[in-house]
Amino acid sequence: MIRDAAEADAGRCAVIYAPYVRDTAISFETEPPPAEEMARRIARGHRTALAGIALPYEASTGLHRALGFEPVGTYRRVGWKHGRWHDVAWYQRALGDDDGPPEPLR
Repeated sequence: MIRDAAEADAGRCAVIYAPYVRDTAISFETEPPPAEEMARRIARGHRTALAGIALPYEASTGLHRALGFEPVGTYRRVGWKHGRWHDVAWYQRALGDDDGPPEPLR
């Protein structure tokens, strides 16, 4: 089952995310964010999900397409990590059907 993350999930999300920051080019962050920062990220209100995928990574592009994300462009050679340049493909997915103005930030 896939569900939205809640602030209470921040510690576990930080643990899951940390190896991707440290050991891969999937994230261009250089230090894994602590649970407090993950809680802040989870708590922000959103209407569109955006995904930047370091290439090549067919498993991730396939997963995002299966979840309804659509490709919107690719930045070439924009991320340097682990001794090489990486392209980043960008995908997006609407999170609702609301075409009205955005709600105020909380």
